[in-house]
Amino acid sequence: ASGVSSPTTADQDIIYDGSGSSSDDNDDDAEEDDALDEGEARLRIQHGNGTETAVTLEALLLGHEEAVTSVSFRPKGASASMPSQDSNFSVPRNDASPCLMTSSMDRTILLWMEENADDDDDDDLGDNPTASREGGGGRGGAWVPMSRVGAAGGILGGPIGSSLSGFVDATFSPDGNSIAGHGYGGSLHFWSSSGRKHGCGEGDGIESERWSAGPCLTGHFRGVSGISWEVSHGQYLLSAGLDQTCRLWTSVPSETGVTWHEAGRPQVHGFDLNALACLPEHRLASGADEKVTRIFEAPKATLRLLRSLKQGTEGSVSNIDAERPERAFLPSLGLSNRTTIAGGVEEEEGYEATAKDDADDDTASSLQVELPTERDLGVITLWPEVRKLFGHHYEVVCVASTITPTGIVIVASACKARDVENASIMIFEVQSGRCLQVLKGGHRSTVVSLSFSSDGQYLASAGRDRRLCLWRWRSVDQKDAAGDKAGGGDELFYLASAVDSAHKRIIWCVHFCPSDPSMLVSGARDGFAKIWQIAQSDEGGDDIEMSELHKIEPSCTAKAGGKDKTAVTAVAFAPRLLRNGTAAPAAVLAIGMESGEIDLWSVGLPLPYQSAACHFLCAVPRNLSHISTVKGLAFRPRDVLGEKADGDEGGSQHTLASCGTDNGG
Repeated sequence: ASGVSSPTTADQDIIYDGSGSSSDDNDDDAEEDDALDEGEARLRIQHGNGTETAVTLEALLLGHEEAVTSVSFRPKGASASMPSQDSNFSVPRNDASPCLMTSSMDRTILLWMEENADDDDDDDLGDNPTASREGGGGRGGAWVPMSRVGAAGGILGGPIGSSLSGFVDATFSPDGNSIAGHGYGGSLHFWSSSGRKHGCGEGDGIESERWSAGPCLTGHFRGVSGISWEVSHGQYLLSAGLDQTCRLWTSVPSETGVTWHEAGRPQVHGFDLNALACLPEHRLASGADEKVTRIFEAPKATLRLLRSLKQGTEGSVSNIDAERPERAFLPSLGLSNRTTIAGGVEEEEGYEATAKDDADDDTASSLQVELPTERDLGVITLWPEVRKLFGHHYEVVCVASTITPTGIVIVASACKARDVENASIMIFEVQSGRCLQVLKGGHRSTVVSLSFSSDGQYLASAGRDRRLCLWRWRSVDQKDAAGDKAGGGDELFYLASAVDSAHKRIIWCVHFCPSDPSMLVSGARDGFAKIWQIAQSDEGGDDIEMSELHKIEPSCTAKAGGKDKTAVTAVAFAPRLLRNGTAAPAAVLAIGMESGEIDLWSVGLPLPYQSAACHFLCAVPRNLSHISTVKGLAFRPRDVLGEKADGDEGGSQHTLASCGTDNGG
């Protein structure tokens, strides 16, 4: 062959184009290439052993609307028959027929096969119908798509969390009867073959094959900024991420135990989500890179799914939550989830029928027992937005919620502060959406963490100014006294105590002990977690003060001899006490670090005339920990699997959830 510029070795292959010129030659031969006869080799591969392979163009496949990301042939040797529940299927697959799979960014995976356009040509090929004919390469038929899997369509122009946004790869199982697809958002999708239709085969044109979608593996594809358990019994876990989605996770019984899966996507936003908090009655509050805090309410479709998984509420959903909408949808180019037609608003085309069917059939027999697919997660598992909380001038950073001593559900939120005026905390009433109070005078920089005590009496705040503030609920008597003195009778909270330079560096996190509202923990960039106790001031009256009880150094820092301190970025107390025989009960504390490590400590409750002690329990194994900064820790309010009986704390298990910037939780 011409175009050889250097000798070849035995293990080298050289590629030539069909004109005999090497790939380095001038492009002037392009017109000569176009003049080649159809079927003549356009590409030749010369091997080091002296042999040569000629490559010809057999077909140009047109079917995808976006970039093709992967191609692969179906493995041969699959099972001779693929059973199916449908009597119209379960015909043996002709393994000799080549099948090509292509994935694309148009949200589809196509399976291509060659039509049996010329059966006589197959007879000429003998026992190998796929053997290459000189100048032809195939059986003479056109390559057409025999099956299509994925989710063509979807919400075009919407946020990435509401659509698949295409596949970046796809592969067959070794037996060729299953397909795995890798979505652009990090999800893994699975399909299994149900067989081919009866009457389809040789001489009948293309064989039609049906593929059934299985549960997909999903998750955040950017950092997870916050997590929160359902407040009553921990029936599910909500997570908010920088991928602009809020996701609902729940446990599902299986043959091997209990596994966790994504069962809903309450919010798909156009801004990165920074914080969220679960509210009573299956509601949530979320804050993002915008000036608004949004309130969402679980629709009936979500409650039915949770009940079908034996994780939901008791009784009939239709009777308990008759006023709830059936489900929600996200309008194109919109940011607010709207109720579907079952709730009085028209739904996006393509999903209206599904909403009608589910709304009309609300009996136990209609309960969904299958987990939603990726397409359903981003479109029909949304929660309707019921309220917007306005008032902040910059992006919302943190959110917390509680029930006040008077029974009002409130939400506290803080935003990025570029001046002292915006270094404030806003208190909202969830039911009406109005701002009840703006807490000022506590911080001089951005407030990054908020935590309410379990009895709703205190609100702790920490910020970049290294200041730890304690806000106290103003009782009726205190309101009357404040109203008489300074006209402050309408204030819900007042600054009761503050510690300047509570840590040497920025305070990243703060959390109250659920078992003892007078104890809280803070973690900072200086690499320490501090235990604080709230007590009455020595001056008497209603004045209180915070005193430091313990200074905890994480195990990873202690092993390094105090060098290379890693920042404490997340802390959380367990909801139940740790009891060990006759020893005094202690609280379980989880500490998350910037390195991704997580420690568990026991913290003795402070007793009169007795100092509490802290003991290191264990560290989460590194293979189970995060590989980057831990952003949030949360213990399950009530572990159903570990709880023996109501009121029996002894022997109860603890379930800890964590999230981090490594996209995991």
